[in-house]
Amino acid sequence: MKAIICFDGSAPSKTALKFAMKLDPVLEKLYVLYVKPTIIGSGASFESYVPATVYEKQDETAESIISQARAMVGDGVSNVEFLSADAGGEPVSFIVVKTAKEKGADFVITGTRKLGGLSKVILGSVSSDIIKMSEIPVLVCPEDKSEEETKS
Repeated sequence: MKAIICFDGSAPSKTALKFAMKLDPVLEKLYVLYVKPTIIGSGASFESYVPATVYEKQDETAESIISQARAMVGDGVSNVEFLSADAGGEPVSFIVVKTAKEKGADFVITGTRKLGGLSKVILGSVSSDIIKMSEIPVLVCPEDKSEEETKS
């Protein structure tokens, strides 16, 4: 079995990665994917200039997030591949589903912030969109609140 996890360095994605690591005995391959979000929209009537430094910073951020995932995994998973993809104007959820299909994943693992109401309308929900688009099972892990409580 192959699984792909969307990882963005957030607490819910860290919880999802910890869960995915528990599946190592049954996984042939675990893909850890970070999707670089689109910086600015584009269209026929929309012109903009984005300095190269913005894209460089985005690449640095992607490397940092993948490094976090590598550090979490360490030697804990036997067959893991770390991926970074550019959204290229598409929603992050679309890129996750597309990459899962390309890699032949059997299921997607994602975290959730459990957004509701206005927050969900404004920020959207990547996990909800993945569920809607995916043709393979999606496992959604809620944030582990017990870790936050022990830090306090």
